[in-house]
Amino acid sequence: MPRGRWCTDSSTESDSMDSADPNEFRIHYRPRGHHRDFLKPRDGRSRAASVGDRRSEPPIINYISNKIPVKPPRRAQSRARSLSRRRDPDDWNDDDDDLVRARRRLRREKLARELLEREREREREREKEREREKEKEKEKEKEREKEKDRDRDRERDRLKAQEQRIQELIAERHWDELEREEDSFRRRKKRWNKMMREREVEQEVWERVRDYSRDNRQRSRDRSSSRSRSRSRDRRGARDACWTREEIENELAHEQLRQLKQDEANKRHVTDAFMIAKLKALEEEETEEKEGAEASRENRRKKRRRKRHSRSGCDNYSLTMECREEQAHEFLHPKEKEPSKELQKKETESEEPFVKVHRRYITPTTLNMYSLPWEWDPDDADYILIHRWIDESFQQELFEHTRRLRMGITAGPVETEFVELKIPDKKKDKLFLVRKKGKKCPVIR
Repeated sequence: MPRGRWCTDSSTESDSMDSADPNEFRIHYRPRGHHRDFLKPRDGRSRAASVGDRRSEPPIINYISNKIPVKPPRRAQSRARSLSRRRDPDDWNDDDDDLVRARRRLRREKLARELLEREREREREREKEREREKEKEKEKEKEREKEKDRDRDRERDRLKAQEQRIQELIAERHWDELEREEDSFRRRKKRWNKMMREREVEQEVWERVRDYSRDNRQRSRDRSSSRSRSRSRDRRGARDACWTREEIENELAHEQLRQLKQDEANKRHVTDAFMIAKLKALEEEETEEKEGAEASRENRRKKRRRKRHSRSGCDNYSLTMECREEQAHEFLHPKEKEPSKELQKKETESEEPFVKVHRRYITPTTLNMYSLPWEWDPDDADYILIHRWIDESFQQELFEHTRRLRMGITAGPVETEFVELKIPDKKKDKLFLVRKKGKKCPVIR
């Protein structure tokens, strides 16, 4: 085999090996120079066979090992040519140089194409990865938008429920305020009616007392005028026209009987007046209780209706219109009032503490001056009911004030009633009018 052909084949094989797997490498020995002297005929005698070949160069043995246990580092393309691949310039011709350069150029172009293809492949992979990342990001963005939409829907539902609850609370508070105002107005009206009834009863009692006092004064004046006329007749008459003991006693008995009859009539009059006033008050209280019960039932019915409408979804406008329709129906078709029933039992005891005093120990004038609430006993006109608890010291003060009034010590007009009898002393009769000793003032406990 010629050396040039061997070199070419070895170069081709090396190129194919390098292009196939650039990580592997080949081991080369330093090439020897090419001598072409064997083409020229030799002069002189030939030597023996044993020594004839000594002058010729020994053959070059190339050991190629492609299986190396340790992988060497990849060699750079721009590094210098190894000394094992160098050749003498004289050993190369132009064709070989062009062939080698072409092969190298092809190899470089192939490597460049492969590198470019690999770079393009990697770029395509990166582009695909970026596309996948973008798709994932878009999916995540869509999920976030959906979550935001769900949050907005939940917030809108919560705000709607809260607004509905606020409207319900406002409506309930409005109705509660109206009910409180109605209750307050009802209580004020009840107090006003009670005060007016008390004032009317008091006015009626005062009128009856004034009429009674006026009648007493008139009777006293009549009796005084009759006595004065009788005295004038006595003075003008005969001297023997004088009263005896029996006549005086009869006159006193008749006067006492008339006084008892008058007291009984006054007692019946006052008792009847108080009974009538109390019956009126009881009837009014019963009427007010019925009205209050009816109003409470109406309020409960309205509350149930509002709750039912709130559950069914009705608004305030429909509820207001329904209330107005009911009011119009009630106005056009009023309910007939039930006739008042006669009271079968009379209240004998009062819840407030009171004191019962006989009228001989205390007068209404004293109670009025001390601003004490009082009334005549409906069962016994001789007793006065004081609607306030008084202790013993204050009680003695009231009794003392009454005594001073009756004695005329205190200021103010005091109406007194007396009977004047004039006894002639013709027979020198010693006759005195004796008043019974009064009982001691009872202690009120």
